[in-house]
Amino acid sequence: MSFLKHIFSRKTELKKAEETISSPAKTLAAQISERLRTHTSRTFLKLTPEPGSAGLFESKIGGSFYVPEDMLPPTDSASKPMYLLAQLNFSELPSLEDFPEKGLLQFFLTGSGEAYGANFDAPTEQTDWCVRYLPEFPDERNTNETRIFHPKWSEDTNLPLIREDTYSLKASTATQSITLCDYRISDTLRRTCADLLPEDFRDIYDLDDDVSSELLKEQELYSCQIGGYPDFTQYDPREDAEDAPDFLLFQLETTDNILWGTSGVGNFFIRSEDLKNKDFSRVWYHWDGC
Repeated sequence: MSFLKHIFSRKTELKKAEETISSPAKTLAAQISERLRTHTSRTFLKLTPEPGSAGLFESKIGGSFYVPEDMLPPTDSASKPMYLLAQLNFSELPSLEDFPEKGLLQFFLTGSGEAYGANFDAPTEQTDWCVRYLPEFPDERNTNETRIFHPKWSEDTNLPLIREDTYSLKASTATQSITLCDYRISDTLRRTCADLLPEDFRDIYDLDDDVSSELLKEQELYSCQIGGYPDFTQYDPREDAEDAPDFLLFQLETTDNILWGTSGVGNFFIRSEDLKNKDFSRVWYHWDGC
């Protein structure tokens, strides 16, 4: 028994020593995280994709979509039909500041090419992708069937959706502070945590590796969301852009049968004033993968 006590005592000592070594980094990371939560927290909608059939007007990933009588179904630069990536029904979603209280927001992508319709040199150019906002739509029971579209998949169809599946989106309200990959993180750290950082701190890469690792553990990242702060597998493309949109409109990350390249993430950004005005003509679309 004394031998076992000695072994357990030794393990406890080693664990305490490890905790002591990492304790300063953990403490500093916790302090920084608390400052970021205090100064940058945003309310957003966390979305959970649930496989199965989804109604025509439900918030969903993939599936059939409605086109009003005075509009044509979206087509890409080769005049081929586009596919519904996602649809948000604000009438059934929890209320979120500056977002519409009603209507449908539809995200479409071409099924051709390797870039899922993105133009990385002109991310607001809605040629092989587009966003449509429908302030009004009929009751599903009274919808003219000729206004319901669902382009057929072929062997050449290339989308972030691995299969022709539909996912309903269940929403819950949550809060999120700025992510470490957001291009504004270094400025935010200098503004809110100056007394916690080294005097020569310039950007987030100047943080001690242990502190960075602890901050990464504290990050609040979500695979699918409306609003809040973005996630990237590489970097924030807005960093070097002029007049970059400041607000995350919608994000869909690789999960289950949704795959952006190799484990990537798709982001749609919008300027705050455009969101307030329900103007989706200058939405910025980007995706990246590992």
